Amino acid sequence: MKKILLLLAIVSLLIPISVNAEGTLLFQAKCAEGAKQFVYGHSNVANYISHYNKKLDKCFALLIFGLSPDKYGRTRPDYLWRLYNVLEGTLIGEGDFVKEVCYVGEKECKSPEEFEVLLKPYMEE
Repeated sequence: MKKILLLLAIVSLLIPISVNAEGTLLFQAKCAEGAKQFVYGHSNVANYISHYNKKLDKCFALLIFGLSPDKYGRTRPDYLWRLYNVLEGTLIGEGDFVKEVCYVGEKECKSPEEFEVLLKPYMEE
């Protein structure tokens, strides 16, 4: 009888984990699709990274803008990165290292390295 109760206790602990994992995978897939649609609304995007943040229960997209022509027609790197909340369509942060604009939320930064540090709570949880 004790073995059966122990087995039932273990199984009951494992079920929420597997359901939670399936839910997280579903949210990640929806986030990826939402980010893909969101990116199509922006021009000059060279690349993007989407991420469902489980802790914040939000979907983020980091848009990386590519090369663009300067006033003489030569291409130059913009090094422009923008972090958006995909579902709300709100801009959370921007790293424009040509114009020297760098912030995430209310925090300012001075370099690409600082920008990456500020992105972590959004893109790694």
